[in-house]
Amino acid sequence: MASAHVDKSRPAIPDLQCQLPNNQPGGAWPAEGLFFARSSALPVTNPGRRASLIVGLLLTGLALLGVFLPGSARAADKVELSIDASRTGPKIDRNIFGQFAEQLGTQIYGARLVKVRGNYDHVNRLCSEIAQKYPWGIVNVNLRSYYAEGSKTLAYEVAEQLGWRLPQNIVVPMAGGALINKIRKAFDELQKLGWVEPAPVKFFGAQATGCSPITTAAKRGTAEIEPQKPATIARSLAIGNPADGFYAVKLMLASGGAGEDVSDAEIIEGIQLLAETEGIFTETAGGVTVSVARKLIQQGKLNPEESIVLAITGNGLKTVGAVNGQFEDAAAIRPRLAEFEEQFLGLVASQV
Repeated sequence: MASAHVDKSRPAIPDLQCQLPNNQPGGAWPAEGLFFARSSALPVTNPGRRASLIVGLLLTGLALLGVFLPGSARAADKVELSIDASRTGPKIDRNIFGQFAEQLGTQIYGARLVKVRGNYDHVNRLCSEIAQKYPWGIVNVNLRSYYAEGSKTLAYEVAEQLGWRLPQNIVVPMAGGALINKIRKAFDELQKLGWVEPAPVKFFGAQATGCSPITTAAKRGTAEIEPQKPATIARSLAIGNPADGFYAVKLMLASGGAGEDVSDAEIIEGIQLLAETEGIFTETAGGVTVSVARKLIQQGKLNPEESIVLAITGNGLKTVGAVNGQFEDAAAIRPRLAEFEEQFLGLVASQV
């Protein structure tokens, strides 16, 4: 983990840490759960023999690499993958890295890439129908329990990297609501095993305002989730009808935590803030987490004097398009000292 700031105008928070997924396949936390689900798929779909066909449902390109890495290409004769290739909310130009991850990054392992027009909820419904008709394993449908259990890895890493202690507060981005619940489950398991001292943890959920069914319910003080139509640049969190939203709200409120959401402009501010202050380039979901943490501190709901962990769930190369156009193109000069001094020395002097 890495220490972090959430507000350049305030003194550094004494014990604020970021949990990073940089060592995961594709640089994203879902790889942990996806690989666990993929490894569990063989005995589930075809006990005692090799699987003939496995279908994985994923939303973001880098996350899907967790299904095929490492060794999973050897585990089945054939693998199919269904991906939501649509735009959710404001249009973002697809970057070349995302193209590689979504296409070459799956097809190179012998997978068949199936693109579906629609948002995450549309694809999820389609895959539910497929799972009902065919004896296939689908990560977010009939393998969902394994996928969710794999998500506990994030919590195990947090406890280990804090010296086998639990944080007093943790801020978690929410899409379907499974991750925040599995982090709580993992913390409970560590306490039962005696690996960490029992301690209360406040759970805070973070969403984009353009798709915030869970935090909207939490702020109303109810666990009743009203589905929303996604309209946000944080596509990895854009699930309008979250399967585990009810449980996520109950967890946050029971723990003394809260739910909060931020606008697309605030998401970009969060991405830039983390990069400028800590050298961490995060995806849009990480920008949501950082900006929500800052907002909660400003509201007095998150105590900056207590230990805080921010779950930064993906590398910024996943969503380069979100910050594209936010900065001026650098001017090209000839390799002449005079031109360098003319173009840049005045700018540097003005910033000192």
